[in-house]
Amino acid sequence: MIELKESKTRDIPLWLTALVILLCIGGGAWLVKWYMKEQPRQVVTIPDDKVVPTGNRGTWRGQTGGNNNNGGNNGFRAQPQRDINVNGVQSWSKNSYRAKVGDTVMMVIYNANGNGKFDISPQYLTMRTPAEAEMAVMRMSILSDATWRDHLKVTDEQLEKLRKVPAPKSMTLDPADREKLSELWKAYHDGPADKKAAAEKDLLAGLDEVGKKNLAATKAYEATRAELVRAALTPDQIKMYQDAGGKAPVPKEPVPTPLPIVPAKIESKPQLKTSVEKTLIDSTTSTPAVTKTGVSAPASKPAIATPTVEKPASGAVPADAPPAPVK
Repeated sequence: MIELKESKTRDIPLWLTALVILLCIGGGAWLVKWYMKEQPRQVVTIPDDKVVPTGNRGTWRGQTGGNNNNGGNNGFRAQPQRDINVNGVQSWSKNSYRAKVGDTVMMVIYNANGNGKFDISPQYLTMRTPAEAEMAVMRMSILSDATWRDHLKVTDEQLEKLRKVPAPKSMTLDPADREKLSELWKAYHDGPADKKAAAEKDLLAGLDEVGKKNLAATKAYEATRAELVRAALTPDQIKMYQDAGGKAPVPKEPVPTPLPIVPAKIESKPQLKTSVEKTLIDSTTSTPAVTKTGVSAPASKPAIATPTVEKPASGAVPADAPPAPVK
């Protein structure tokens, strides 16, 4: 007979189990600390000829070079540095530039398709007097807000006159002047880098010349627009607008008119009376007879009919008489 010997499992000591658990906890903590630790920064030296000056007008922050329209950094582009008061050429947005000299400003907007076409828009920073500006704002307020029309009581005829006032213009520009500014801009934008400063100077000089040339005509145009607005309205309407301070009045809610109180008409409907009620009413309301003594006698009661009994003839026996006794 073969005896089977059962193998005994060796138990792990308790101290060894605790040691393994502590090692696992310590190793995990060290791994997390190493992962979260800030990596050392690497210092890179950039040559001076590769540094983009921060004060240069017309450049993007963080731009690495190239044209603003179709080149440069393909990643995130910050907004360009802009100063509305400085004279010169500035990159105004992704596809636009701004040239300024004195009170004359020219916006240059490129086509978003990238075909190289652009549009120029010369204008003035200040070309209206305060009174002309007020007339222009008043016209737009009346045309766009029904509250003003109701408050000033503008008629349909006045509203039609205001609609016929011509639209404002940035600058009354001749075709020859537009062509001149376009050529000067091309020379600046597409010219070589070493002639950039001279091209910018020529552009600003040409813009200043065109601006001064057309300033009188543009001011006369705005003065005519203001007079047309003033002629379409009455002096009282203009004063009401000025007294309101240019703020649209709050429309007043109409006060509800109380309705007149009319007394309700009560219509009496005839009540249905039964024959018994009618009989009782007639009996109680019957007029008593007046006697000679002045005392009213009661109404006579209806006579009660007494049934008549017929007497049988002599010798005749009535039909309902009892039979005679037999002798």
